[in-house]
Parts: sequence; structure tokens; C-alpha cells
Amino acid sequence: MNNGEKLQSLENKVMLLQYELEVIKSIVSSNSCSNASSLEKAYRKGFKPSPYGEGLDVIRLLDLLCDLGLLE
Repeated sequence: MNNGEKLQSLENKVMLLQYELEVIKSIVSSNSCSNASSLEKAYRKGFKPSPYGEGLDVIRLLDLLCDLGLLE
């Protein structure tokens, strides 16, 4: 394998990794929650937002806390 082929292979790997990173970011920062008010309540109570967005697990936990009346 010559240098040109190695470079092309590395460029392909970088492009694939960039794509995978974008997919992961879109999953992690998904803000498609059904109850955005629970997130707003959490922010008012001092919950610090993530620079990457809130994951679905965090949003589901906040929704549960709201449903239980623990986050008003």
C-alpha cells in the first residue's frame, strides 16, 4: 500500500467517524420530549443545562419527578 492509498484510507475513516459523531450528537441532544415544562421547571430549580443538550433519559427522569409532584 503506497502513501496515496494510505492517505485515502485515513480520509475515508475520518469522514466515517465524523458522520458517526454527528449521529451520536443527534441522539444525545434529542430534545423531542413530550413535556418541555418539566425541563423548564428543572432549570428554575437550579438544574444546569448540558452544553450537549439533554438526553432522553434525563428528560424522562424530569418528567417522572414532575408527575410525582417532586419538581414543582
